[in-house]
Amino acid sequence: MEKITGLPFSLSSPEEWKEELERAGLKDVNVKMCKPIKYLQETKYMAEAMGGTWSFVKFLIGPILKIVKYSLLSRKIRYRFKRLEESKKILLRKKSTSKYVGYVLATGRKDL
Repeated sequence: MEKITGLPFSLSSPEEWKEELERAGLKDVNVKMCKPIKYLQETKYMAEAMGGTWSFVKFLIGPILKIVKYSLLSRKIRYRFKRLEESKKILLRKKSTSKYVGYVLATGRKDL
């Protein structure tokens, strides 16, 4: 991935996420792999789970504004976003990597 995007990252499997979180000291770790949201109904359920539509929008607006701001200010960031988009297409085409494209929902507990 680093070759494609110029960014140092890789795709981890749910098992690797679980191992890493357990190494960080979390117990009762549960990791669920989720595919990208494709349907409006899924977005509605996510918004409800986060406390309603307004809470969901407030949660998203900050990061989105930062991305837009930095994209406008930096040619290098625009270039990397373009490369990320290209890499996403490659990942989705390959069966061996497409199963890991999405997001991970992980829970665990840490004793204080």
